[in-house]
Amino acid sequence: EKSVIMSLFARHVTRVPSAFSSRRCFGSKVTTTASAASRLSQINASELREVIGRNKRAFIVYDETRNQFETSNLEFAQLLEAFNVNQDAISCIDEDQALQRDWDKHEGLFLEIGKDTNAIHGAFVHKTKRGAAAGGVRYWTYENLSQYLCDGLRLSRGMGRKNALAGLHWGGGKGVIWREEEHPYTDRCFRDTLFKEYGEFITSLQGCYVTAEDLGVTVEDMRQVFSTTRFSTCVPQELGGSGNPSIKTGHGIVAAMEGALAYHDDSLHGKTISIQGFGNVSQAMVRHLFEYHQKYQIRSIYATDINREVLSVADQIRNQEFAGVDIDLKVDIVPFGDNTALLREDVDIVSPCAVGGTLNADTIPRIKAKYVVGAANNQLLDDVADDQRLCDYERFYVPDFLANRMGIVNCSNEQYGRIEEDDAILRHLGKSYENSIYMMVHKVFGRSEQDNIPTGQAANVIADELMTHTHPIWGHRPWHIIQSLVKQEWHKRK
Repeated sequence: EKSVIMSLFARHVTRVPSAFSSRRCFGSKVTTTASAASRLSQINASELREVIGRNKRAFIVYDETRNQFETSNLEFAQLLEAFNVNQDAISCIDEDQALQRDWDKHEGLFLEIGKDTNAIHGAFVHKTKRGAAAGGVRYWTYENLSQYLCDGLRLSRGMGRKNALAGLHWGGGKGVIWREEEHPYTDRCFRDTLFKEYGEFITSLQGCYVTAEDLGVTVEDMRQVFSTTRFSTCVPQELGGSGNPSIKTGHGIVAAMEGALAYHDDSLHGKTISIQGFGNVSQAMVRHLFEYHQKYQIRSIYATDINREVLSVADQIRNQEFAGVDIDLKVDIVPFGDNTALLREDVDIVSPCAVGGTLNADTIPRIKAKYVVGAANNQLLDDVADDQRLCDYERFYVPDFLANRMGIVNCSNEQYGRIEEDDAILRHLGKSYENSIYMMVHKVFGRSEQDNIPTGQAANVIADELMTHTHPIWGHRPWHIIQSLVKQEWHKRK
């Protein structure tokens, strides 16, 4: 079998021969001698469709108890190598190195080609002992397969940790739809078809993954997803769901700031905040600080954004909604990639709320603020090195998956009904619930201090411990669903 697998690597964009179309199992160590020029991780969306083949479905499943992979397509064995190969052996192949970095014994990876749009739909399942994999679906662009897979792998792991720290009985999941140049992605008819397809794909996975709204996806898109699957949250309010979670997410960032300052016997009183990105979450955060000014007594807020339309929002907050509130609010328009907001010298807290990767080797040494607390996902360009770098420069960083949890909290238990001023949601913003944002910031900072490790690592340690706890009623049911999909040859049933 090994010789057959190796012969396929050189032809990684051809379909699997029918003689080898059945499922194959591999131990955790899969090695080849393929060159960097022929790596599967470097192929584009069109080439991936060829690899997936006529079944239009593919999967990779990992059984941690047996330390064994199972895949629908033999060509994917090369990806398994990238997941496991020694770091030094792939240091010259960036795409494989990224896969090795972001794969964390994920339980499952499922792909499907849309029957009408030909789009590539994906579902990524991290650890599911706590419950079904849960996390939003994003619709975004990627240069190659490695970028596409890494986004799903990294974000599903982040969702698992976010859910665990929040005390939610959900595992880690992420949906990713590969947006290609030829997609008429602004056309409503195309989007309706695309997201109905995605809902059908999720239905086929039988509940091991529950989707929601994420980057590049709107509430209207989620309406289409919900029309073809019951395994969805962030459903429009008129259909019984929780709707847009941005408001509660903004409130959660304030709670994280409170927790970080209180750990050092301080408060938000008289503080200045600088926000990178003035979108929906940032606007909700600022409105909350204005509305409860008597409680927080923030002195000033500075923000930057690339969209000029936010200037009118800032003006409305400052001069209409809260005209009598004494907070100095200023918003500047900057070019994409500008880090002015993070590097201001006259602020106490910087809040990354735009794109990821803005905390890196270039910006961290120049950050003057003592605290870093924001809503953007994947704020650290390098999860390990930049986490340590923030610690070395004595900057107190609240990990993004702790601070920005309220999106998943707001929609996670829609199936149990909605209550006005719901304590199941509001307790995450308070100071008494053991898994509240405020209390968890204290636990993370305390673990960091106790073990002399960066705060991001401390949060990971706590979350990874919590992820080993099984669901109190259903146990590890999502993994049994995955096993059932494999046994039923899900990839042949489209």
